[in-house]
Amino acid sequence: LNLVSNLTPIAPCYGVMGNHEDERIYLKNDKDLLRKFEEAGLNILRNAQKTIQIGPDKIQLLGISSTTRYGFEEYGAKKFMDTTPVDPSAYSIVIAHVPILFAEHISNYDFDLGIAGHVHGGIVNIPRFGGLYSEEEGFFPTYYGGRNILSNQKPLIISRGLGDSRPIPRINNMPELVVIDVNWY
Repeated sequence: LNLVSNLTPIAPCYGVMGNHEDERIYLKNDKDLLRKFEEAGLNILRNAQKTIQIGPDKIQLLGISSTTRYGFEEYGAKKFMDTTPVDPSAYSIVIAHVPILFAEHISNYDFDLGIAGHVHGGIVNIPRFGGLYSEEEGFFPTYYGGRNILSNQKPLIISRGLGDSRPIPRINNMPELVVIDVNWY
């Protein structure tokens, strides 16, 4: 929350709930978590969209709720994506916590850029091979970090994130805060 508090004076901040926030904190211990995010200036998109006007340009953010590989329908993300039109005059960004959802579901929809996290860069990074493991893909996952091109030819940026990955420490895998310049995509 401190990082968000430092960013909100610069620009509006948007995000989605991840498995730690949604399952471990919000549902079990901290019913005020959404209020705390809002007070810090973070707008959480839970199967919601927000259009932002920046000068003559529009950016449409679509936030997907799903914290597991299998939660696309269960969390309502499929219904949201099926019923939410993408504005053709806007640059559309889909934000989903779990990156494999893009390959399995979200790449079937129209958008310009996908953003995800969740896999902490594969926890252990092996030079020339990449991330070692993700819960959803197993050993040597395709979607562990960086820029990926989906089957619909759209880019997916996966952040390795800032958090740790207890009980296994990160090895050859520095935490990162990704800054995306959409002019490049």
